[in-house]
Amino acid sequence: MRLSFFLCAMCICTLVFCSFMPPLNPTTGGNKTAIHWLTMEEAYQLQQKNPKKIIVDIYAEWCGWCKRMDNTTFQEPAVIRYINDNFYAVKLDAETKRTIKLGDESFNYRSNGRGGMNELAMELAGNQLSLPTVVLLNEKLSNRLVAQAYQSPTDMDAILHYYASGAYDKGINWEQYKKTYVSSIK
Repeated sequence: MRLSFFLCAMCICTLVFCSFMPPLNPTTGGNKTAIHWLTMEEAYQLQQKNPKKIIVDIYAEWCGWCKRMDNTTFQEPAVIRYINDNFYAVKLDAETKRTIKLGDESFNYRSNGRGGMNELAMELAGNQLSLPTVVLLNEKLSNRLVAQAYQSPTDMDAILHYYASGAYDKGINWEQYKKTYVSSIK
């Protein structure tokens, strides 16, 4: 009786302890079924050698919707596969205080009252940053598509295909594209 009580108590303690553990660091790409997250500097360097579209996930540590996207949208196998095959994927903490250097340009943290933002996060979001924000850039690091707020896996799938297929560059209306796009995600 005591042994079963002890084992049950240990199981409960283990479950409680694990539920408070932070999620795996999304920038490590810990396994083959994870997005291969890079820093902006790493993506920029790779871009110089092998041009490819870039997806930038702009987040903040305190942002609940950002964490939800990490735990749902960016865990969807079809989204992971499509991002890894078609984009350099960047995680950018909007509030990073470190200077980000891309070529000859430097992007610094700008204090604003009690908080602040990194200049790169603001520039990528067109100075209209709300979190989470996903920015898609073409191979020339221009012609950006900005998607603000939480994006479900099926919404993100459609956005990625819209941009990577060239529909965005051709000026195809997003609403029309969305009506005809058939996602492989159920």
